[in-house]
Amino acid sequence: MKKLNRLISVAAVIACTAAFCRSDGWIMETGAASTLQFDYTKIDENPQNQFYYSDQDEFYVDGITVYYNNEDVTSQVSFSFSTTPETTYDGKNIDYVIPFTATYNDISVDGCFDAKIGLRGDANCDGKVTLNDLVLIQNDLKQSYNTGKSSLTANDSFGIFLSNADGRHADGENSPYGSNLLNVGDAFFISSYLNGKGKGSMYNNILLNNAIKLTKGEITVSDCNVKAGEIINVPVSQVTDGTLGAFEITCEWGDSGLIPLGVVSPNAKASVFSVIKNDSMKIWGFGNNDALSNGEFVYLQFQVPNSAAKGEKYSINISNIDYFGTGVDISDYVVPNSGTITVSEESENPDAENLLPVTDEAVSYDYAVKAWDAVVEYGSTEATVPVMLLSGLETNGLILKVQCDAPLSIDKLENALMITESSDGGYTGVYESDTNLQVDFETLNVKIAANTAPGTYPVRIAVESVNGMEDVSELVVLNGSVTIKEKSIVKGDANCDNALTVSDAAYIARTLAKRETIDIESNPAADYNGDGKVTVADAAAIARYLAKRK
Repeated sequence: MKKLNRLISVAAVIACTAAFCRSDGWIMETGAASTLQFDYTKIDENPQNQFYYSDQDEFYVDGITVYYNNEDVTSQVSFSFSTTPETTYDGKNIDYVIPFTATYNDISVDGCFDAKIGLRGDANCDGKVTLNDLVLIQNDLKQSYNTGKSSLTANDSFGIFLSNADGRHADGENSPYGSNLLNVGDAFFISSYLNGKGKGSMYNNILLNNAIKLTKGEITVSDCNVKAGEIINVPVSQVTDGTLGAFEITCEWGDSGLIPLGVVSPNAKASVFSVIKNDSMKIWGFGNNDALSNGEFVYLQFQVPNSAAKGEKYSINISNIDYFGTGVDISDYVVPNSGTITVSEESENPDAENLLPVTDEAVSYDYAVKAWDAVVEYGSTEATVPVMLLSGLETNGLILKVQCDAPLSIDKLENALMITESSDGGYTGVYESDTNLQVDFETLNVKIAANTAPGTYPVRIAVESVNGMEDVSELVVLNGSVTIKEKSIVKGDANCDNALTVSDAAYIARTLAKRETIDIESNPAADYNGDGKVTVADAAAIARYLAKRK
């Protein structure tokens, strides 16, 4: 895109409203002998010409054509701005009027255009990036695969633009997302950002640090044996020399009679979801840390027909692999290996109906209700665990029970219409809505006992009834957790305020002056010089370091 030079001035804001009139996409200078005209037709036809992320540091003018005496002089015009998207965005609004100055042949004219500015990853355009945005993107990827249409169309498709967190664009515009390359890689970047507590710029913290250097690899569907009529999880494994952040694969088994049920992740840190058809399954996944490392990273879940004969084989092939974050075409690097399901024993009741019917329409049997996972620092006394409706589940009411064991406890249910406490320490809440419940219909406030050791503690949920669903046993529910991270140690942080300042040197000096000792086992950070004890030498070393840092 054509970038603009910066101008250290704000006069254009006043001039834009006082000196110009706009009609049918044109703004023209009204008080000059020679006329400069600004044609905004391209912006009107494609508003994305003026869509911006809040971390961008320049505006562009691809949508503006400039005429001088009816001649197109755009390529000879110098544009300048008194602001940037980053300094303009106020965290509350998405619609802005952007002033600029155009200069041609020593003639300078002020103009302005409409622009939208928002946070990377803010799929629902509500001014914040949350787990709800992740859910919207996951569900939209499935919907778009099925129907070829996106539902992220808020504010003239600004939701699509913001969902495309890495800002990559396609050559053509034939996808449901136009020129935006929206994929599960964007969900991975947003997830990584949220797991870092959403501090700072997503672009600086995540996007610039997730390039994957991949030069070789294999992805393999395992061979399995199963009894006719049984359900089996078929492992899919990978071996690469890179780090997998997110993936999209397609598995096919043809018209073989296998009944696809869905996908399962072997790692609680990874999120996987799918769209199922009679003969194939589209699978997406993303994870944090080592969630998608080498080894088994997803299970394909099938039911073998009851009528399958002993020795019958079902071949499962991989027809497409995309690893996101590589920055390269992986087709030359990753080799797909097929797998086979072999029937080892016939069913004792071959005439019995299978658990789930095969339909002609694309369906998904992924989870429908999920409690999310929270990660907090050691010493935290509370955590928030969202509970969400997933996989397109729509209902105007349900009854949910939540429970966790000591050292955790549920403080309260935020949004329940009625709440009852059970003898086992759990709470049951009744949720109702005039329309459908929101995707993120509840947030659990979880209390953490003092001095709780680092580790992962479960938060269990159970759905007791759902309006519009006769048998809730068909509903898959995933529990959440609260993970307490190991206490981070800042070297030299003697006063335990999680920062290294002159106060730490002063604390050591004061304590020793009182002829008191500092226990290195309970306060290891105070031993700044690493000699196994806390002395005035540590205070002096801290002071010297801070003086040099200035």
